[in-house]
Amino acid sequence: MRCPQCGSEKVILDTGGQTGKYRCLKCGYFGPLIIQENDMDK
Repeated sequence: MRCPQCGSEKVILDTGGQTGKYRCLKCGYFGPLIIQENDMDK
């Protein structure tokens, strides 16, 4: 998983309640966890 803001792979998951969130350790971006299908899964 990569940060949508800086592209770093240094992210940690913050799960709580019904929604998952993640935080980037490089730029500090905090956002919802969105899992997208890989092209190889299609």
